[in-house]
Amino acid sequence: MPIEVGIWRLGDDLKQVPFSPMDNESKLEDALARDISILSPGLMLVGRQIPTAYGKIIDMLAIDAQGNLKVIELN
Repeated sequence: MPIEVGIWRLGDDLKQVPFSPMDNESKLEDALARDISILSPGLMLVGRQIPTAYGKIIDMLAIDAQGNLKVIELN
């Protein structure tokens, strides 16, 4: 049996927020860069498209209130 997941806006009326897929990864990255707290409150964005010593790229790097680094990979 499929499970349907939805997001609802509370106000005077209960309204379902329409789903709209992202065209590509860069739009999602731009949205998260504007407000990284979408992922988790208390995160601070350190950088985007960070090259590593292994020749790879980290999509986004953030740090939490305890000083833990958070690697964010988007697909």
